[in-house]
Amino acid sequence: MTNEEILADFSQLVGTAYSERVRLDIAQKTGREVRRSGIFLVTQEHKADRLNIRINDDGIISGFLFG
Repeated sequence: MTNEEILADFSQLVGTAYSERVRLDIAQKTGREVRRSGIFLVTQEHKADRLNIRINDDGIISGFLFG
């Protein structure tokens, strides 16, 4: 999936609660490495095909970043 297709397909998740199941579902559907980011420590290594799920302090998905 392209970045644009991912945003179109998963933007409805913004504002919903993050879970490991959500991450696994997105990874399966996109074929990409998917990581959570936000209040969690993540690597600064840039990978063009990686999808990062932004999560706020309350565990709510706030957006998606690529790389």
